[in-house]
Parts: sequence; C-alpha cells; structure tokens
Amino acid sequence: MGERLKTQDRLKSWEVHHGASLLCPLCNSVQDSHEHLFFACSYSAQVWSLVLNHIDFPIVTHGWKDFVLLVSPFASRNVARIVVIKLLFAASVYYVWQERNRRFFKKGSCSPVQLYETIYSTVRLKLMSFRWKSTPSALRLKSDWKIS
Repeated sequence: MGERLKTQDRLKSWEVHHGASLLCPLCNSVQDSHEHLFFACSYSAQVWSLVLNHIDFPIVTHGWKDFVLLVSPFASRNVARIVVIKLLFAASVYYVWQERNRRFFKKGSCSPVQLYETIYSTVRLKLMSFRWKSTPSALRLKSDWKIS
C-alpha cells in the first residue's frame, strides 16, 4: 500500500496546511496519518470493532501494514468468507476516509454505528449480486447476511 492519501501528515510536509488545525477530524486528538486514521483513531477503532465482530475476525490494531500482511495471503482466494473479508476491508477504508473528508470539508458527521450500518449495507448489496454455489459455507454466509 503506497500511503498516497492526502492525510495531514503528508500535507504538513508540503506546507499546505496554511495554519489550519492538523488534528484528526474523527477524534480531534492527534494529527491524522494512515496509521492513525485507520487503526489508532478511537472513532475508526469503534468502526473496525463493529465490522470485524460481524464476521468473527480478530481485531487488528497494530497498524495498516500489519492488517495488510494478515489479509494478503488470502487476497487471491475466492472462497466466500475471504471475499467478504476483502469487501469489508475495502468498504471500511473507503467509508472511514469519506467520513474523515466529510468532517474535514463539510463539517457534517455520523456516528461509528451509522458508518458501520453504511458499510454493512454496501457489502450486503454487493453480495446480493453474486452467484452463489451451494456449498455449506456459502449457504451459511448467505444466511448470516440475510441474502435469499
């Protein structure tokens, strides 16, 4: 992962901040960075906890690179559970980033539970578009996600 998102640690190095507060828009405690935004931030940690509890996946709070290392051995597999984990990972990163930008630029916000519900709904809609095999694990996953 190239860490190319324009987090405030990168903007500061470019001297683009123009005196703006460099605190994380999600928790207002420290400057945002990839590590902070996606794993150390208390807001993101709540979102990850909700998302990962839904799929009974261990909560990883060691950082971005540790999470990618944990998931990458499975990344090329198309087993139903792995596909769901990849979708949840991508949706979670996307929506946490969107929430960060919403707060940073538009001054709106939603709670971690609301963000989780958006992530869950997005992934569920994507899963509904799949053609499922009739394996026990796929049937259990469909049941867990309330997909008929």
